[in-house]
Amino acid sequence: MEKRIIQLGLILVSLTLMVQPYGIPIYRINPAGGRPLVTYVSYFSSTPPTENLNFSPLFIGILSVVILVRIIISLIVNYRKGNEVDNPGRVNIICLILCVLATLASWGFFSAVSIIGGIVLALHIGALVCELLTRRGYLYK
Repeated sequence: MEKRIIQLGLILVSLTLMVQPYGIPIYRINPAGGRPLVTYVSYFSSTPPTENLNFSPLFIGILSVVILVRIIISLIVNYRKGNEVDNPGRVNIICLILCVLATLASWGFFSAVSIIGGIVLALHIGALVCELLTRRGYLYK
């Protein structure tokens, strides 16, 4: 149960960082020439696709909200049933792995590296480790 609460805290902190307006860098062409102009937007930004073709931050944000809802539902069900460990499936593990892969793809293809992105990646990896430790007995059944 305590691993679930730690995981809930990690996802809440990552979502708090994702909402901030300086999460993802967008590079624009400088009309004066020289270095490109860099602006930072939120993971949940509604920037038009003509300016930003990087849809992975929005994908990561939606998956993080899905994980948060599943953790909260799991905590409520466990509290009512009195169970220590639940087995709702491997959806959280798959969502967290997709979040990590989407972050790495965003960094590789779009050079969208930022400190906030690195912290969000570390928080998602921490939540993945907590999820794997929580489901240790159910992974191979």
